[in-house]
Amino acid sequence: MDYHEEFIGTTLEEISAHNPNLDILARIFIRLAGVLFISVWILLIAVIHYGLRKAERWAWWTTLIGMGTVNVPMVAVTRPVGAFA
Repeated sequence: MDYHEEFIGTTLEEISAHNPNLDILARIFIRLAGVLFISVWILLIAVIHYGLRKAERWAWWTTLIGMGTVNVPMVAVTRPVGAFA
């Protein structure tokens, strides 16, 4: 994202030119973040389909804990980088 490049003062292409191993690591982390978001949405769809549709109490807690587990650390990491500025 643009704010990441602004925060570190370089682009992924510049990192690749200076340190190919760091470039590979960064690209792996980007892909893992994508897999994380897809997995969370699949879990949320399953919980909605099976639990919230039937007003099961566990489904509310699962949704709250599951989304909090992903979103709270994401906000904590993104805020210092300047995404909310």
